[in-house]
Amino acid sequence: MTGRVCRLRELSGIGKRACSSGADLKATVLADPAAAGRLVRAQLSPEQRAKFQQAFAVPGSSDSLDGAVSEQNAAAPRAAALLTVAIASGIPFIGFGFLDNFIMILAGEQIEASVGVRFALSTMAAAGLGNIVSDIAGLGFADIIEAKARKLSWCREPPLSIAQRAMYTTRACKVGGAVVGITVGGLLGLMPLLWIPNPDMPTPNAHAAEE
Repeated sequence: MTGRVCRLRELSGIGKRACSSGADLKATVLADPAAAGRLVRAQLSPEQRAKFQQAFAVPGSSDSLDGAVSEQNAAAPRAAALLTVAIASGIPFIGFGFLDNFIMILAGEQIEASVGVRFALSTMAAAGLGNIVSDIAGLGFADIIEAKARKLSWCREPPLSIAQRAMYTTRACKVGGAVVGITVGGLLGLMPLLWIPNPDMPTPNAHAAEE
């Protein structure tokens, strides 16, 4: 391994310093990440190189592997790009949250009115069974919702490099967008409560009867 590292250094022109440990290789990569990327690529077969290039593809870059290695040289994404990341992450979760609550409430109501009455299930037990139905339905609708959302032109992630996608701000915007999206979707999914009668809420006729 040490001999190969030394040979790689000679091929790249990084230097001919002594190679004695793995720390030396790390120093080489940090000294010139782009050159290190070219070195790694030079040691791969054409088939391996194609798979490597595909795995580390950087949109808009002619040298994807070098861009993947040069992480510390990447510029921070602009605010508009981060906003697009948050929106692209949040829109699918609006659909997920909506379906999850919508189906859970409807299924829980039906379970409580049928199976719950027969087997004396509590409201919480019926809600739990309704949640299972909602989760199963979510498995079937997840890919459909995401595919439909990706067709929206304003719901596509911007072309960021691997280094930019790995930055804390980018990941925070992605998670934040998902949190906002699933919250909005969950609130919209409460719509069945508007027409499902609540037995604990007194009706005007009940008030008149009491008087």
